[in-house]
Amino acid sequence: MSAFELIIAVSYAGSYGVLQSVSLLWNLRRIGTRWDVTKDSQKPFPSKQLPRASFLSSLQTQIIFACVAYLLLDLAASAPQPPAMLLQPSKQALWKGVSELSLPDAAFRFIGSVGFYVSTAILLSVVHSTVVAMGAVLNWWDFDSCVPLFGSVSEAYTVRKFWGSVWHQCLRRLLTGPADLISDSILRIPRGTLLSRYSRLLLAFTISGALHHAGDIAVGVRPQDAGGGRFFILQGLVIMLEDFVQHIVATNSSLARNSPARDQIFKRIGFVWVLCVMAWSTPTWFYPMQRLGIDPAALLPFRVIPRVGALIG
Repeated sequence: MSAFELIIAVSYAGSYGVLQSVSLLWNLRRIGTRWDVTKDSQKPFPSKQLPRASFLSSLQTQIIFACVAYLLLDLAASAPQPPAMLLQPSKQALWKGVSELSLPDAAFRFIGSVGFYVSTAILLSVVHSTVVAMGAVLNWWDFDSCVPLFGSVSEAYTVRKFWGSVWHQCLRRLLTGPADLISDSILRIPRGTLLSRYSRLLLAFTISGALHHAGDIAVGVRPQDAGGGRFFILQGLVIMLEDFVQHIVATNSSLARNSPARDQIFKRIGFVWVLCVMAWSTPTWFYPMQRLGIDPAALLPFRVIPRVGALIG
């Protein structure tokens, strides 16, 4: 039974079961439950049960991290916006027109895509670190239940690992719960089969695409321009391609030989692969949002960098 099934059909009796089920809605990563999505990829912060000095040190680390991340966001918001010519619809081509992109177009796809993920990660990390610090001070939770929001970038050598281990997992149960329910209970596809595995994968990314498509429209992107749905479905298809290639490698005796040197080479190739996939597919999602011309500084409650610049200047 998934957490999603538990919410719609409470298996515990009485008000306690209802309370536990509703609380899952706020525990997005299901930390501390059997559905915990972080237990295999991320380590918790040091426990509040450690000596007070250790607790204060951990708290200080969170506060410093939040402040530094906020300054980085402020710095990014102070940077000039990219030229409109680089964001034209023709520049976000997935298939037709890719070969016609100029060198500056291709360079911006790489730089812009990386910048999109980095700035999003920093923004979410500011919110997460602030909430972690406040909650720990108010004794709402212990540090041992506060897991870092993102995994290690060193794991981003496949698209599957990027979305499954490196990127935040706040939507994972929201997506896989309904996907499992549809595949298992509605379509009745037997677990353990390739059809079950990839139907659940594509369903999860399709649901994610629908949510992000709605989000695109909510911020002002025209429905015909919104690319969130297309982007996330592509991620599922790319993961299927990765799995196929990995299967071919695993069945080839000369390539399947384990050695540290071979693993390092494959990982380096993997990092390049992930970077290329993201530079190819991400513009279809974030270029339309960039064309709205929304001032990124609007996300910040107060500015620091401009004031520092004014003092220095």
